[in-house]
Amino acid sequence: LAMTIFSLNGCSDYSVAEIIEYAPQINVAPSQHDFGNIDAQGTTETRAFTISNIGNGTLHLGELELSNEENFSVNELDTLSLDPAESTSFEVTFDPRTYEFYIANVKVHSDDDDDPTVTLPLFGSGDAPVINVTPDAYEFDEGIVGCDDEVEVTISNVGNVDLEVDSVNFYASLPVDFAISDYVSENGALPWLISPSNELKIRIYYKPL
Repeated sequence: LAMTIFSLNGCSDYSVAEIIEYAPQINVAPSQHDFGNIDAQGTTETRAFTISNIGNGTLHLGELELSNEENFSVNELDTLSLDPAESTSFEVTFDPRTYEFYIANVKVHSDDDDDPTVTLPLFGSGDAPVINVTPDAYEFDEGIVGCDDEVEVTISNVGNVDLEVDSVNFYASLPVDFAISDYVSENGALPWLISPSNELKIRIYYKPL
């Protein structure tokens, strides 16, 4: 910041004095980032951010502050002091765990009086199959000996990637009052591939002995 002062003496004599104030000014780019859709089965995505001092005084930085450390991570800054025209960078890594939309923020703290905290919004989505089995438990009514009852079990994919079902395990205690339908004849040989928003059904029979 520069200020010019004129001092007039008499009719024509004058003097000029310039006062320069020094102040840092922070700039962070990009100001936000959308990681888009990432495979949630072991894939990560990393984005670099640059902090620059576009002022004329030394900029002092604080530690980076990250929300949602479960699905995002950030490395430490190489330096916490930037002279005018200097810059430094840091990286944010997105690691989705399942089919979900994720939001986080990185806060960059500094001694810029006009902008002491810069908040960087982060977005991203995980791509993954998600199995849903309904009902997850079922109690048959007390039946008559020799009469069958049954419940239909639905296996659905509520994710956005094909779901592979490679086995179905059925256990029953003695006496064997329960049985499972011939699911291979009904749905084909395992493994089953269930596309998003689709489902398969199997049946459980109860016949009191």
